[in-house]
Amino acid sequence: MLVNTELEICTVENFRESNYLAANKDVAEAVRSGGFASGFDHFQQYGHLESRNQFITWLGSGIMQGPTTRKIFAEAITQRENKNILEIGPLSRPLVTSDNCWYFDICDTETLKAKARDAGLNEDTIPEIDFVDKHGDLSSVDMKFDSIVSAHCIEHQPDLIRHLNQVSFLLKNVGSRYWVIVPDKRFCFDHFIPESHVIEVVNANVEEQRTPTKTDVLQHFAMTTHNDPSRHWVGDHGEIKSDLFSRLAAAERKYEDANGEYIDVHCWQFTPESFFKIIDGLYERSYIDFKCTKIFETDRNQSEFFAILEKVR
Repeated sequence: MLVNTELEICTVENFRESNYLAANKDVAEAVRSGGFASGFDHFQQYGHLESRNQFITWLGSGIMQGPTTRKIFAEAITQRENKNILEIGPLSRPLVTSDNCWYFDICDTETLKAKARDAGLNEDTIPEIDFVDKHGDLSSVDMKFDSIVSAHCIEHQPDLIRHLNQVSFLLKNVGSRYWVIVPDKRFCFDHFIPESHVIEVVNANVEEQRTPTKTDVLQHFAMTTHNDPSRHWVGDHGEIKSDLFSRLAAAERKYEDANGEYIDVHCWQFTPESFFKIIDGLYERSYIDFKCTKIFETDRNQSEFFAILEKVR
């Protein structure tokens, strides 16, 4: 996986957290043990004086990109795609607002507006939902698209492989793209939950998982922490509360009371590197049609990264 292991002198302008920690194992260990809040914290204090190196990339030439923003990502989508686009789960913050975009959600427009009002969000920015399925089943969509987009959707899919294959089926051609924005578990409320592994993803597909597992539900209600990315970036992750076992008991009751109905929690926890490895592994073993062609790493004080998956077969 570490195709390109060339080193470069680290500067403030080119600093990348993952690359710095990968090239400086002593710093990575010091961060893990709490000696430094982050690799950047070490770099500011000592690394720049010591002319520390970082890997140029850990994913191979051209795949890893520096941070971007939602606005730039959305502009890249609309500039590249001048045909049919489908956005999944836009809520009140759609990435694409052009006339050639259709929208899919688990709720219809009026239900989403009611949810937005309850959450204090702007209901006026909710687009008209064209396709609705309460289980999130994309097989109900009866169109083909040149590009598909989602933000903070992919981590909610109980069967990630099934979701990616449904997206692939809705794309017209080889070369079509699935543009995704994904929460980075290191800098959101998932911080204390372990990264997902490709074996778990494959097992969910084998088991034909349609709702979050009991483990997903227990972890969400017992192990999540605050959701302030700026605090996470300086090493303030909060803590797993001392009433862990009472929270687990309450979460277990919630799971049992749902009686098999969907509970809205994260099924998967990713970092940019682990996301790439999972997508790459699934493609290489012919579970999916997508390769990850670009990842834009998480920007400082932010909690999400951006990726482009290209349909290659």
